[in-house]
Amino acid sequence: MTTNIEVEQNGSLIVKSEASEATLIAKINFPDFDQEDIETWFICLEASFHVNGIKLDKFKFNTVIVALGSRAKYVHSVIKQCQNENNSNKYETLKEAVIAHFQPSETQGLSSLLSGMSLGDQKPSVLLSEMRRLGEAGCTDNILTILWLRALPNTTRAIIAAMPTATLDDQAKVADKILEAPREQISSIQHRGDGATIKSLEQ
Repeated sequence: MTTNIEVEQNGSLIVKSEASEATLIAKINFPDFDQEDIETWFICLEASFHVNGIKLDKFKFNTVIVALGSRAKYVHSVIKQCQNENNSNKYETLKEAVIAHFQPSETQGLSSLLSGMSLGDQKPSVLLSEMRRLGEAGCTDNILTILWLRALPNTTRAIIAAMPTATLDDQAKVADKILEAPREQISSIQHRGDGATIKSLEQ
C-alpha cells in the first residue's frame, strides 16, 4: 500500500494511505454543480473534503474532475498540464481554471443584476439613475440602454423608439412625461406617430 506524507502549515506531519483515501472519495456526496455560483460549489466540495478527512492534493484534483463530468472538457488543457507536470498544487490550479471559466464576468454579473430591476412606482429617470449607479463599474452604455428600455411599459418603449437621435437622459425625461400624461394623449402618439407631440414632450 502506497503512503504519502504531507506537511501542514503548522508543521505537523499528515500520513495518509492512498487506498484508504480513495475509499473515502467514493463516499463523497458531490454537491450539485452550479455554474451560476461556482465559488459556493467549491466551498461545499471542500467541506466534504474536510468532513471526510481528505487532504492529499492529487485526490482533491481527481475528485473535481469526477464531479465536473462532461464539463471537464472546458478545462481539458489545464487538466492535461497538471497531469503531465510534477505539480504539487494540482487542485488549486484546477480550481482557479474552473472558476475562471464558469464564473460570470463582471459585466455579465452587472447585466444580470440590472436586468432584474423593474420600474415599479418610480420615474423612468430615477430607474436610469439607479441603474447607472449600480453599473458604473463595468456596464457599457449600450447594455444600460437596452436594460433600461426593457424595464419600461410597452407603450412608453414604443414612443421612445421614435427618438433614435435623442440622448439617453433626454429619453428618460420624455419617458417621465409619458407616464404622467393622460392616457388619451399617449394613445394618440402611439397610433398616429404624432411627431409634434413627441417634440413637445422633449422640451
